Amino acid sequence: MKALDIHPNHCWTFHGPDLKTIARLRAAVETPDVEERDGALRRIEDGKVFYFPGDPAKLEFAPRFFDQVRIHFEPDVQKRVQLRQCVRRWMKQSVPVRELDETPTDFEEIQGWFQRLRAKLAPSYATS
Repeated sequence: MKALDIHPNHCWTFHGPDLKTIARLRAAVETPDVEERDGALRRIEDGKVFYFPGDPAKLEFAPRFFDQVRIHFEPDVQKRVQLRQCVRRWMKQSVPVRELDETPTDFEEIQGWFQRLRAKLAPSYATS
């Protein structure tokens, strides 16, 4: 599994066998102390992290490379359009791009979001 976290002036990419490893890697890079962060990352043997400085919209990643992309800031309108185009190109599957602040919060909203996602990903002959 490959995940991308987009911040205003840099990106982190995470590579691991499952979501649990990706979550551990994400938690490790949030550690403010560099030595503690490096130690935490070394202890996660089945995952890798890569740091990319600079404007995220100007980075070039391979098309259809990432399983998951998260945007960790509220970009202005022009930057949002650029990032959405990039994310759609970088994602393995065509799913709606959601910034973290757009994450559904209540159960009914989450259930509706998953139903829309399932309908979008399901073959045309499938029923819900």
